[in-house]
Amino acid sequence: MQLSQKQLQIVNHKDGALLVEAGPGSGKTRVLIERIKHLLSSSKRGKVLALTFSNLAADEMKDRLSEDRAFEEQLDRVTAGTIHSFCLDLVQSRGNLIGLNSDMVLFESEDDRKTVLKDVFLENQQLKDFLARQQDKNQIMQRILQLISEQKKRFVLPENCNINAPFPLIYSEYARKLIDQNAMDFDDILFFAYRILTENPSVVRVYNSLYRYICIDEAQDLNFAQYQVIKALCGDSFNNVMMVGDANQSIYGFNGSDSDFMTKFFVSDFSPVIYKLNDNYRSAKRIVEFANHLEHYDSVTNYVYEGELLAIKLADESAEASFVADKIEELIQNGHSDVEGGRYCQKQICFFLFGKRVICS
Repeated sequence: MQLSQKQLQIVNHKDGALLVEAGPGSGKTRVLIERIKHLLSSSKRGKVLALTFSNLAADEMKDRLSEDRAFEEQLDRVTAGTIHSFCLDLVQSRGNLIGLNSDMVLFESEDDRKTVLKDVFLENQQLKDFLARQQDKNQIMQRILQLISEQKKRFVLPENCNINAPFPLIYSEYARKLIDQNAMDFDDILFFAYRILTENPSVVRVYNSLYRYICIDEAQDLNFAQYQVIKALCGDSFNNVMMVGDANQSIYGFNGSDSDFMTKFFVSDFSPVIYKLNDNYRSAKRIVEFANHLEHYDSVTNYVYEGELLAIKLADESAEASFVADKIEELIQNGHSDVEGGRYCQKQICFFLFGKRVICS
């Protein structure tokens, strides 16, 4: 896919904060990858930190970078991973700065957390009596773990939470119990990383020197803790931060994510150059219009390709399969005007089957 003029402007953007608001099929991941390549080729010093929200997305980013043989020797200058994996590495390597051990165990499962909480109730008579008075003990413990998680995601310490007693005591004992076992839970990762960065300016300077650029994909899914960690990582002066995302595609609301951290707080805190990508390269106009008609849904998107729609009725599934195979072969041989260079590869051919009798191409 050739880059549009606007996409090229994003790729060639050098220093300073950058926000790319990109709609579905607009090539935002492609633009992010191409910009990373451009940053690597335009400077022989410094690394790029590329952060996203799932291991799958991080692996895809690495794969796309490694596909270009010209950048094989520079891949070690890119650190690509999730925000949590980056913060976990930070905690494990520098946790001693806030009194943590380097070999801390991570309690990821809910069962691990429940076991710690049960020990808290067993070892404190006041809390043991409180739990005994509850009709549904499992439900109250589940609610307490949820509240603890919510407090940690807001970076609220036990002594500062304003929830009614005995929750502050439960929260405090739970945190103490984890430390006594040289362990942390999943929510501690960001909390501890934030503390390390805000309490040790020298660490921030090291990372600002190591990473010349920070790129964040799917930034619409940032939550409070993640955004605060990114701000702390940047310190007072670092602003070579790129955020890419689509406010309409936020999927982690259950985890406190809010697109405002990308569209409002990032804009206010970093004053980025803003680009909007709303051309859809993934879907053809005629096909999407037909799909929207079936679902009684309307989509506001600029479609780059007009596309071709064909609806036919065939005798049976065998006839359908033969038709699809013949059509694919025809497209491979003859190409199509919507494809750059006029030729298809098999990855570029997509058939949508509605029921058993409608084929869109």
